[in-house]
Amino acid sequence: VIQKNLDNALVASKDRGPSSVNITYVKGSPVITLGGYKIVEVDAGNAKAYGTTPALLAKKWADALRNSLVDQASVESYVAQLTGEYSNSA
Repeated sequence: VIQKNLDNALVASKDRGPSSVNITYVKGSPVITLGGYKIVEVDAGNAKAYGTTPALLAKKWADALRNSLVDQASVESYVAQLTGEYSNSA
């Protein structure tokens, strides 16, 4: 589900840079978004599995997602594959 949400957000969002990743709170739980699209809600169960709090885990995951979006050429190539606009010109 998380990968599907991420893929959908990458395709739908115009801003795919690290600054497009945010943490919002819905009913007290942190939700990681990309370009305003929900990627994942970090709940107590997730946090417990990682031995931390939902807020700290959300920050860790959001930071990791931001780091993965630094290489925009790779991001654009991945989105092109998702949308079928990938041309193998290598």
